[in-house]
Amino acid sequence: MLKKIKVKIGKYIAKNAPLNSLRIAGLRFCGYKIGKNVYLGEDLLIITDLSNIECQLEIGNNVSIAPRNILILSSHPNKSELSKLYPPKYGKIYIKDNVWLGVNCVILPNVTIGESSIIGMNCVVKSNIEPNTVLKTNIGLITKEIRKG
Repeated sequence: MLKKIKVKIGKYIAKNAPLNSLRIAGLRFCGYKIGKNVYLGEDLLIITDLSNIECQLEIGNNVSIAPRNILILSSHPNKSELSKLYPPKYGKIYIKDNVWLGVNCVILPNVTIGESSIIGMNCVVKSNIEPNTVLKTNIGLITKEIRKG
């Protein structure tokens, strides 16, 4: 029970603290591995099952995580009847050295983001990203031309 409370407090600090150093301290307080020279933007949301040891987070050195990112370490339908059909999913997220996550990204369980990669804003990352990769959204892509008349 105390461990669950400790993780909840650490996640709250990591999400809401006004200073980057406090946000990093919050994640370390949870037991997550955080490298050196890391920037964590405000409003970082970590979804985890507080009692599951499989839910791990590791952030390398020189990583920049913009505000409003979501890192999902566990996913399940909670108390819904759907829990009979869909088993819980637990996992680890590894963010390697020199990675930059843009605003509002979602990282799903069991993902490794390779060294020196860039994840553009609003991306959902559901599989591993190779080192030195740029993943971006289709913002600005013209998908249809409107013809009048």
